[in-house]
Amino acid sequence: MTTARKFTSEALKRATAASREFRDGIESLRARIAALKSEREQVENLPPTQDIALQRVDDWIENLAFTARDRTPDPRRFVAGLNYYQPYGLDRDAVLFAYLTPALADAAKARVLDLYANGMAGVSEDERRNQLDRIDRELLDSELAEESLLRGAEQAGFAIQRRADQDPRAALASEEALP
Repeated sequence: MTTARKFTSEALKRATAASREFRDGIESLRARIAALKSEREQVENLPPTQDIALQRVDDWIENLAFTARDRTPDPRRFVAGLNYYQPYGLDRDAVLFAYLTPALADAAKARVLDLYANGMAGVSEDERRNQLDRIDRELLDSELAEESLLRGAEQAGFAIQRRADQDPRAALASEEALP
C-alpha cells in the first residue's frame, strides 16, 4: 500500500470515528431531551390536590346553576293577575340544574373524594411549578449542549440536521452562552 493510500485510509477511519462520535452524542442528547419533554408532560397532567379538585366541582356547579337560573321563570310570573299571567314553557335541564345543584354537587364531590381516598395523590400548584421549573432548566441546558455539539460538528464539516422543535433560545444562543 502506498503512503498516500495509507494516509487516506487512516484519515477516512478517523473521519468515520469522529462522525460516529458526533452522531452518538447528538442521539444521546436528543434522547435526554425527549425524556425531559415526556417528564414535563407527565408533571403537567398530575392530578391537583383534593382541595383544588373540590373547588373545581364547586366552580362547575356554580356555572351550571348560574346558567340555569337565567333559563328558569321569574317567580313573579306565577303571582301575576289573571290579565297578565301566561303559561311558561318547561326547560327541564334548567329546572334540574337550578334546583338540584346542591345534590349534584354533593354527588360529584363524593366521587372525587373516593378517588383521593383510594390512593390518588395530588400535587400542589407550588410543587407542580417547582418540578416544571427544574425540568425546564434541565431541558434548556440539554438543548444548549445539543446546539453546541451541532455547531462543533458543522465547524468540523459534518452536516447534522436540527430538530424542528428545537428551542429557539438554544438555536439563537451566542457562542458564549453555549457549554
